[in-house]
Amino acid sequence: MADQSPDHMDSTSSEEESLRTKIRPFGGKFLPYSHKISAYITKKFAELQCLQGHSWKYVDKETRDLYWKSFKEKYYWDTLLDADVKKTWNALVADLYKKTLCNWRKKPQPPQGVDPDVWEHWQTVWSTPEWKQKSVCGKRNRCSEPAGLGTGLSKHIGGSRSYVEHAMQLRADLEHKGMCWELFKKTHEKKDGTFVDARSQAINEKMNAKFVEASQLTNEDGLPQIPTGEAIDNMYMEVVGGVTKKRLYGIGSQAYVTFPEAMSGHAGRAASRSSSTAIADATARADTAVAHAAVATAEAALATAEVAVVNARCEALTKDNEALHQELDVLRQQAQEKAIRFTGDEAQATTTRADITRMQSEQTAFALQVAKEKTGVIETRCACHDLETRISRLEEMVGSLVSALRHRKVGKSSQKKKRKRYIEETCTHERTDEGVGSSGNDEIDRGNETEAPVYTQF
Repeated sequence: MADQSPDHMDSTSSEEESLRTKIRPFGGKFLPYSHKISAYITKKFAELQCLQGHSWKYVDKETRDLYWKSFKEKYYWDTLLDADVKKTWNALVADLYKKTLCNWRKKPQPPQGVDPDVWEHWQTVWSTPEWKQKSVCGKRNRCSEPAGLGTGLSKHIGGSRSYVEHAMQLRADLEHKGMCWELFKKTHEKKDGTFVDARSQAINEKMNAKFVEASQLTNEDGLPQIPTGEAIDNMYMEVVGGVTKKRLYGIGSQAYVTFPEAMSGHAGRAASRSSSTAIADATARADTAVAHAAVATAEAALATAEVAVVNARCEALTKDNEALHQELDVLRQQAQEKAIRFTGDEAQATTTRADITRMQSEQTAFALQVAKEKTGVIETRCACHDLETRISRLEEMVGSLVSALRHRKVGKSSQKKKRKRYIEETCTHERTDEGVGSSGNDEIDRGNETEAPVYTQF
């Protein structure tokens, strides 16, 4: 797919540009939002791959053109910067593609969005002896100690943001232009005051010594001479060893702003901002002013975008506030209706509570009456039991009397028989005595004496 021409970029309408973000290349990065731009480019790698894309070197032109097209759909720039933008984009995409695939190779499964067939082909290439040998060699080179044995790897705590963005943030925090040393400490010093590695620790110690030494100098009036920001920046460049391969240790892309002449490659490794000629010094200051103006322009664009975002949020909040007011009115009306219903329900509830109280009183009275009746029943049962006991005793007494009467009747009947027999015998003896004489009378008298005690005793 062919790239879009500059003429096409010029013909882009203002409405289309308002949907995109304006950027510019600077120091191998894009400003503003360099970290967001890098994240956007990286996201496109997961959306589109080619079979030969196990390395950026082998990604086909069609895939690269699609990446470039998606980038232009998201961002735009001045047409005079087309060549610089494309050059910066090529370098940035190659670096991001390499880092992305390095992270992907550590995963056992294909990342989300990556075609399984493409992933299988890449795994085959990455498992060859040639690739493994290159990987080991690259890992050994990355683990080298550029400042010498024992200094460790070069590290920083700046995250994904570019050093230019950190410098802009530092300027906003300090309310003045930040110096290289301040930016270095912001991106290399931890919260506990220690530094990320031995090299950064040594550089900070050297800078402290240089600053103390420079502060001891006096001016013509004999007063202490405080180093200027430009002097401190030159100290920093001297301490870190100057520019090496168009890189200045510790400040990254911000070196293109602070030391544009040294970073251009004309001044050499030991170049500094001061020049032996006035023309070169003026040129350096002019380049620095241009860079600062570019940064200020980027900051202004960022502020304008933030103001637009804030305005949009204010409008959205205003609409939300109106909607909330309407909803609040509806809720108030519903609350009033519920209050009216609640008043009626409360009166009904009061009546119901009174009825419940009355029914409870009646139930209590009924329970007391039942308790009294139960008590009466218990007392009646006790009385019945007493009566039954008395009746049993009376029955026993009656039985005893009946038995006694029976014995008495038997005694009376035997007594009658005895009296009758006695009378008969007496009569018989009297008849006999008439013929016998007095002897008989004596026996009768003895018989009467014998029977008389029995009758008297009975």
